[in-house]
Amino acid sequence: MIRRGLLLAAVFTLFAQSLRVQLVPGVTTTLRRPPSERETFLVSASAGQTLLVELNIDKTRLPDGASQDRIQVSPETAGPSVSPFGEQDAWQNWINVLPRSGAWRVTVYSPERLPHDVRMTLLDPHDPRLDPGIAADGVSLRGPHGTMNWSLKPFMPVVLSPVEFGPAHLEARDGEYWARIMAVDGFKKTWWMDGGGEKRVVRLQSALRSRTFMVSPQLFPSGATDVADLTFIARRSLLAGKSVRAIRWIGAYSQMGEGVPVNPLVYAADGITSDGRFLVLVRATVSHPAVPKDIMDLEGAKLQAFLARLSHLLEAASPDSFEPSLTHLDAMIESLGIVQPAH
Repeated sequence: MIRRGLLLAAVFTLFAQSLRVQLVPGVTTTLRRPPSERETFLVSASAGQTLLVELNIDKTRLPDGASQDRIQVSPETAGPSVSPFGEQDAWQNWINVLPRSGAWRVTVYSPERLPHDVRMTLLDPHDPRLDPGIAADGVSLRGPHGTMNWSLKPFMPVVLSPVEFGPAHLEARDGEYWARIMAVDGFKKTWWMDGGGEKRVVRLQSALRSRTFMVSPQLFPSGATDVADLTFIARRSLLAGKSVRAIRWIGAYSQMGEGVPVNPLVYAADGITSDGRFLVLVRATVSHPAVPKDIMDLEGAKLQAFLARLSHLLEAASPDSFEPSLTHLDAMIESLGIVQPAH
């Protein structure tokens, strides 16, 4: 009887320590939490809403081999826990559609007891992170081999390796040429760290208005998922089509620091549709006879002199001397049509 009483007291204490949080759909609630090994939050939601839980913990303070934090979501009353989308571990973010209405228990385990922020958001189906705001049949874009077919890629919250992460977006590929379209608001809300999404969009908007290219393209929206540094850049230009304006550049990216660019280079463009609602991100590969085929062992002053000469050659070169032609690639971006905007 005494053991049973102790057990009931422990359960009562656990529930008494739960913090009830009122969530407004589409609005992120951020809780700054002191060091704690385990915390429980209670939230109310409707069936079909998507719950997103994100942890912001300074990982640089974790020792090697430290235990990772975890997130678990389960009904307040009896019922099994809900698993996160996909196969990723729920150690930095948790997301899934809640199968029923009512109160839900969000438990955060933080074995290393570091101060952290807990971010919780209820997403309705048409939240711009989940819904790009336009259907695949509402976009037309010419690719190297004709009209490109679009597919919907789902929202993935930002984690430490963000290559394939971002808001839900339409994507089309044609060989080495790919394009993505996503809601501007969805991008801003996904890349929330230090206001990074907002800052990247503002830089792009400013460049499109002023036609000046002093800012590195890696600070534009597409740079959020770059895994290598932009070590060489040339041929920056403003593209203006009926439905989109974009900044285009060609460059070399490297994870090894500065070096001699080799063919093929990256052709890239970041743009915003004329209604201001959508980001358009394009990547392809392009080659030029002036660019080396093999890596050259240059460094210091010799490397800088070579890069200056190469930049001058590429800036002066005819657009049609590139393979494929810059004229052709630019025209594909300018051909973008929004034929059925979402309401």
